[in-house]
Amino acid sequence: MPLRPYSGSKASIICSFGPDGSGKSTLAKALARRLHNENLKVKLSWMRGSHTLASLLAKFLSKFSCFRGHDNPYYGISLPQRFRKFWQLIELVSVFPVVLFRFIISSVTKTVIAERYLPDFIVWVAITTKDEGFLKSTWAKLLLAITSKARIGFT
Repeated sequence: MPLRPYSGSKASIICSFGPDGSGKSTLAKALARRLHNENLKVKLSWMRGSHTLASLLAKFLSKFSCFRGHDNPYYGISLPQRFRKFWQLIELVSVFPVVLFRFIISSVTKTVIAERYLPDFIVWVAITTKDEGFLKSTWAKLLLAITSKARIGFT
């Protein structure tokens, strides 16, 4: 049976999210092959946290012993409590270009299969800043609204 993009149009975003080792990459690659074999344009993409500006700042902060820790495992940093809300803003500013160019604009002409997407990013920010309240924040709600408006299916 032929597969069609989730939205019924020629392009969309299909995303999976979940814990490491749950099969997201395997499923995404298999789906990409299947859609490609049906002559659809497909792009595999992935995201979690600490993009662009946040990534550069985290790499810089990792050089200082006062920021070393395990809250952000990519860079081996932990932020003092008083900087965590500010860091959330940095993460948000950093993720918007990634979402725009890697997912939303690409989905105009291709089916984007996202191995991780904004739900993973929201959880990432909440965990790395030790702020469960971020999950219910206006920022998280805005990101989820972007997710739901972009012709997206979840697996």
